[in-house]
Amino acid sequence: MDTTPSQAANFHDYSSPVDHFRWQDLPVESFAGTHDLIGLGPWGPYGKRYFGLSYLPGPSGVRIDIIVALELHRRSISIPHAIKESGYLPWSANEDLSNYSYRQQILAKDQLYADVKFKRCEEDAYQIEVNWTNNTPLNRDVRLHLCVGLQALAEGAWQPQTIDAVDVALPSGADWVDALDYISSNFGCSPAPGLNADGRKQGECVQDGFVGGLGIEWPAGNRQHKVDYAFPGNCGRKLQVRYKASQKRTIQIHTGTTVHSLELPESRCASLSPVIELPGNCESISIQSEMAEGLRLDGLHIYNADPPIYSKRSNGFGALKQQHKGKASLHWENLPGELELELGEETFNRSYSGDLEQALLLGMHNHVSPQLSAPGVGYYHDFIFPKCRLSAHSSVRHEYIVRWKNGQAQLHSRSTHSEIHANHQPDLEGAEKLRFGVDRLAATLLTNLVYPVRIKGSVIRHFPPGRWWDMLYTWDCGFIGLGLGEIAPRRAVEILNTYVTEPGDPDCAYIQHGSPVPVQHYLYFDLWQKTQDRNLLAFFYPRLAQFLRYIAGLDERSPMRPFKNSLISSWPLFYNSGGWDDYPPQYYLHNLGDEYELRNRTAPMVMSSHVAAAADIMAMAARELNEDPSEWENLAESLSADMDAYAWDPESGLYGYLEHTHDGTPLKILSHDPSGQSYNLGLDGAMPLLTGRINSERAIRILKILADTERFLTPLGLSTVDQTAPYYQSDGYWNGATWIPYQYIFWKVSLDAGDSEFARKLALRVLRSYNRETEDSYCCFEHFMNDSGRGAGWHHFGGLSSPIINFFAAYFRPGRINTGFRAWLHSQKWEPEFNGVRFEVSTLMTTHTNTPVVLVTINPKSKVSITINDQPVECAQTIPGLLELPLRSDTKRQKVEILGR
Repeated sequence: MDTTPSQAANFHDYSSPVDHFRWQDLPVESFAGTHDLIGLGPWGPYGKRYFGLSYLPGPSGVRIDIIVALELHRRSISIPHAIKESGYLPWSANEDLSNYSYRQQILAKDQLYADVKFKRCEEDAYQIEVNWTNNTPLNRDVRLHLCVGLQALAEGAWQPQTIDAVDVALPSGADWVDALDYISSNFGCSPAPGLNADGRKQGECVQDGFVGGLGIEWPAGNRQHKVDYAFPGNCGRKLQVRYKASQKRTIQIHTGTTVHSLELPESRCASLSPVIELPGNCESISIQSEMAEGLRLDGLHIYNADPPIYSKRSNGFGALKQQHKGKASLHWENLPGELELELGEETFNRSYSGDLEQALLLGMHNHVSPQLSAPGVGYYHDFIFPKCRLSAHSSVRHEYIVRWKNGQAQLHSRSTHSEIHANHQPDLEGAEKLRFGVDRLAATLLTNLVYPVRIKGSVIRHFPPGRWWDMLYTWDCGFIGLGLGEIAPRRAVEILNTYVTEPGDPDCAYIQHGSPVPVQHYLYFDLWQKTQDRNLLAFFYPRLAQFLRYIAGLDERSPMRPFKNSLISSWPLFYNSGGWDDYPPQYYLHNLGDEYELRNRTAPMVMSSHVAAAADIMAMAARELNEDPSEWENLAESLSADMDAYAWDPESGLYGYLEHTHDGTPLKILSHDPSGQSYNLGLDGAMPLLTGRINSERAIRILKILADTERFLTPLGLSTVDQTAPYYQSDGYWNGATWIPYQYIFWKVSLDAGDSEFARKLALRVLRSYNRETEDSYCCFEHFMNDSGRGAGWHHFGGLSSPIINFFAAYFRPGRINTGFRAWLHSQKWEPEFNGVRFEVSTLMTTHTNTPVVLVTINPKSKVSITINDQPVECAQTIPGLLELPLRSDTKRQKVEILGR
């Protein structure tokens, strides 16, 4: 059985003076005003429903998918269906996706399979390599299908809804101003003022027949709404509004001092309003109306002589030109080029409309029809290759090339630097027993990419937790960034940028979807700790400050501080406080507990703890940038003090969900009926440890509880809920399972608390259980069941599982320095081959009784001497090459020297 990775994950060498973030090609300022992964090119694994190779030819939202389907001749067909377990397994990937692969199982595990590789071979061409392997004692007949289709703009992946978009062409003297390109509006938003859901623009809607499939929708109600537009210079004098309306509506168009009252007849399809003559010096207009529910605007159509021309975007079959010697080309109307295929041998071509998997299954035993129709959405050309005989215990390789010709993609091209700056030093002892799971996760993480995803009136490429979730996910993607920081730092910075907005953004203080946990601040901290890149620190500081002020309730628009104390409630934004769906007290408040009233009066500890930790990170960043840290210090102190003052439950030894009276006064700990125990016997109750500021005796007690194998510590890691709690369930989702993100959080807490033994024990338990499951199933699961130790949930999960990569790097990759969240690296300089390092670090004041620990991984062959502020220090290596070094109890800078001798 071949379980050898075809390409292991490349861990970046942060100790060398390379341009990790490729600032020289795309400087940090290029992130301003965009949320896309701008360092990637138009080729990649961007498909939403099936995994393969995609090309983005340019028009917004358009994608061409190239899918490899493998047939066990006239018996079954294996297709890499990306939103269910289908036998396809992400296997390898490099940082810029110039080389990635997956394994497709055809028979039971590794009996008969193919490794399918995609490798850039020219600037605008990829080689597809299919390596068939037959590990059985019998001959096998197989056949390959190469399926190519233009994908319609759609919402959703698991049940896509097609959007019929149009494109606009502009004759000389004509202009188009999209409805979403307004300069200001007052349409209102959700879920709260200043925080439009999913980074949408105010009023944004999806609409068939509109340019790009998007427009704005007039809200319900009789309030006066207004939207303002600026015009391009030297625009035409004739203006028409392109719109849809469920009934007749009237709008007012203000052009300077002139007001035009414009009646828009009912129209279920996109129509143009009567013409308005613009004054010669008109540079902007305002559109106003009240009681215009059901009105949708596509944009403004401006011209003098020849008006803009609208054409329906092609979503169907391409024009196929079959050539001799296995060459073919496909051209789609309105796309600026064509796809060339070099197939190497003659193929039979068949076309399918509908869902590709269903069409292939319907066609399995239909040997005559050149066209097939199946339920669902899609248009595909299937290039069917001749049968291939695989002898017993043999392998066969086939190669094909796909190329885009005569067109230029409108996305940023890839970086001119395609080499990977990898850490080639061997792993530390014991790493080889854990590497398989790490490599599978790295491949999954790097290839969990989709396009298009809507944000701020445009579409982007994005890393979702998995293709089932074809959307933005704030807290999951913070963890994705943490994992990417070890293997693809440019991607880590790009995904951080996806979730922040420009300072002063009126619609979105940050990009919000799901639990508003500030993992982006942990990612910001981690990237600084790795690089000390001041450009990055300065660029993201005001953006993350805006983010944090909102979720801390310091932004006047924020609803997150509703009590007569500083404690935070995230219920106004989302049902989920800390990413844990069926966490018992949260589930009770939303489903059983006096419904809305009690929920609004109760504060969990998780968000206040996260915000306090993020505030301390921002304070350390502020001092590094010579900014005033007092705002953040005061925030962290007030949150910690209020949790200590009101939420401690001495009976359980944990903090409780805190009920308040109707006027916001602290009342009592939320209890479980009928046991009478605190309802917060879970990791939420331990979260105040994260602040480093709570009562020291309480902190000691919580750390002992976390290490108790009867309560929290399992062979997998920390259970989300105390196993002795009366509401603990062995078959729960977050209740009764171990999840990796909070292993990372409490690992960091343990380093801050100076408990390096518990931190190591936790990380290694997580790594071993993850690797054991991945070796058996080849899947990268999202959570693990406490009673069986088995993985469960989504099978190609690249979201909350990402810290597996961070744990591995921290303990087994030479050239890493890791701290908790309360130690700040000011500089680091490594000796060649990681034989030693000099660094400066400072720590925050803490109530923990032990001093914080820093983890340093060096060349295990190196013999070193260690000093802190020129004073000798002894430090045993628990793993050869791993130093778990206690720092001094001193908030001033500490100079650490670990020098080879």
